[in-house]
Amino acid sequence: MKVLHLIYDVEFDASVTQVLHRGMVIPRYTRLDAVTGARAIEAELRGDYVLAQNNRMVIIIAPEQQIARLVAEFQQLRERMKHGLRGYVTAAESVI
Repeated sequence: MKVLHLIYDVEFDASVTQVLHRGMVIPRYTRLDAVTGARAIEAELRGDYVLAQNNRMVIIIAPEQQIARLVAEFQQLRERMKHGLRGYVTAAESVI
């Protein structure tokens, strides 16, 4: 089992939800609303930092093959969007 942690701008919620629900690959996941990123100190000091956006985070625990499919789709989505979506995968040592 693997865990996908995905953080994205709420602007892209419909696109992210579409990937998650396509073909019901993932029957359940956890969504955290109102996730705020840390400020980039260097950009803030230069005065060109964009204010923090409203983000969401999803946490998905699934078999490795399903996570790999999702990662591939989210990588394509990120390439199209150019910003506002980041994620990482970790191992799920045990699932309760």
